[in-house]
Amino acid sequence: MKISPWLLLTVALAWKSGWLSWYCAGFLCIALHELAHGMVARMWNAPIEGVRLGPAGLQLILKEPLPANLPLFALHMAGPACNGILALFCAGGFLLSVQYGGQAELHRELWRNGCLMNCCLAIFNLLPLYPLDGGKLLLLILSENWGYGRAFRILYFFSCIFSLFLFFLGIYLVQYNSVNFFLCILAVHCFRQARNGRRYMIFGMEKRRGRNPDRLGFRRLSMCYEDEPALRLLERVPAGQQRDFSVVDRRGKLRGLLLEDELWSGLYGQGMDISVSQLLHSRDLNKRKVNGQ
Repeated sequence: MKISPWLLLTVALAWKSGWLSWYCAGFLCIALHELAHGMVARMWNAPIEGVRLGPAGLQLILKEPLPANLPLFALHMAGPACNGILALFCAGGFLLSVQYGGQAELHRELWRNGCLMNCCLAIFNLLPLYPLDGGKLLLLILSENWGYGRAFRILYFFSCIFSLFLFFLGIYLVQYNSVNFFLCILAVHCFRQARNGRRYMIFGMEKRRGRNPDRLGFRRLSMCYEDEPALRLLERVPAGQQRDFSVVDRRGKLRGLLLEDELWSGLYGQGMDISVSQLLHSRDLNKRKVNGQ
């Protein structure tokens, strides 16, 4: 379990401003949100790498690669759906407290706040911004035609703008209540998660390799330059397609053919920063060693 140092700062801020009970309640709702994600992941035997405690609550970290049959739509919708169900449950408790009165009136405020908090969490997580669940769903949709690289760059741009807006909004509102500084912490958290979003993009690209070949269609051939980063080739391939690459230099001279399976093997074996020319060179060296034996 990893604990972020920002968590201690957030708890201290909530305690000093008198909102510690609200923060603990929100922490519980977020934990149930992440638990719903984890339950869907475990139903399809997706391994969980660990748990991280941050200023925005509990966060589950899945281990790559994800199972090929894991429905990503269900995985990302599980959290907001859980908050929606909790909001309905709290709304039912609120209506019962109004109807019966008496001692139930003591819990009316608790039910109302629980319903409001879960509604806000569900709506916030469905915003089409990365790293929220809505942004991950939008990434899946855009990648079908544009490829993961272009889709992620578009989402990353708007996510950075949203993080800046949230940060300066917290600074502006802190003059009315110091608890609004939590918006600044949340903005920094969203920005850091967006920068680490390339890992999720690898999840999606790797997951589609295990699909039925009949659904993938025929393998296409694309051209690439030998000095390009190898990862960029996969980023620009639309989701659901398989491609091989003819490698040329900047003068247009053919340098070789790179299969998609060889590309993935090189990325996993030699790192995500390897270039196409380095990948071809290492492949040729391995062939020479095999032939020499």
